[in-house]
Amino acid sequence: DNFLVLNVRLVIREGETILEAGDAEQSELDGLIWRYTLKTPVERKPGIVLDAYAYDLPGNEGKYSIELR
Repeated sequence: DNFLVLNVRLVIREGETILEAGDAEQSELDGLIWRYTLKTPVERKPGIVLDAYAYDLPGNEGKYSIELR
């Protein structure tokens, strides 16, 4: 669509257990890039899932998930 992303939220989980969640920060140099900095260490191991939720002005939500292998 033609709407700009207003917010990106990242959820890091193992199964249904949420290990960390929070809002990403939009890059000042490129508004299409969003970054998330961990607040606490999360072990990189198979089964960890990263869910990214993007929200635009009309309130639409998009979701993209990846699982570590």
